[in-house]
Amino acid sequence: KFLDFFLIYCIMIFSLIKNIIFDWGGVITDLCYECCRNKFLELGVKDFSKNYMDLLSNPIFSEFETGKISENQFREFIRSNSTNQLTNDDIDNAWCKMLGDTPTQRIELLQNLNKRYKTILMSNTNNIHVRYYTNYLKEKFGLDSFENIFHKVYFSHIIGLRKPDKKFFEYILEENKLNPSETLFLDDSPQNIESASSIGINSILITKNNPIEKLFNNKNLQFS
Repeated sequence: KFLDFFLIYCIMIFSLIKNIIFDWGGVITDLCYECCRNKFLELGVKDFSKNYMDLLSNPIFSEFETGKISENQFREFIRSNSTNQLTNDDIDNAWCKMLGDTPTQRIELLQNLNKRYKTILMSNTNNIHVRYYTNYLKEKFGLDSFENIFHKVYFSHIIGLRKPDKKFFEYILEENKLNPSETLFLDDSPQNIESASSIGINSILITKNNPIEKLFNNKNLQFS
């Protein structure tokens, strides 16, 4: 069920949706892969883009995001591909350049949606990024954790599963006793949308031209 904006309006107006599963990066917070790549290039890290984008040829990033390797093992991999001597802070700061700003209106939107729907965060992530963004949420919004803006939170490195693996979606559906037809999934990756859609979850691809604030700005729905 790969839905467009108009169709989801209709579904939500007639109260068929009871649960919303959100991706984080690219949906709630802005991403800048180029910023991350450029910073690693400054640090002398070779082939960062190739290694990061081609997960099949180099699974290190997938392993990091499913908790199979530690932060230090991840950092050692980065060091092994650099021509410079890098500190942990050098690596962590470059890695977190990927994470951009979160507009205040999106946090306010989540807080409003929490009143009407069960909201769930489902993120492919890792310890370094979660620690960074937990601090960001505290400093910018006064929020102690992701649990302040979602009813449930699922991080890939904790669960040991990573989108687009269908098992990750099935895990969340089963643990929360969710009906796929009553659930909406929002993500910025087509492969994740396709995976969720294949097991009956209503799914919408979020893009820069179609951000979540545009999806929920219909005054009849009273989301914002």
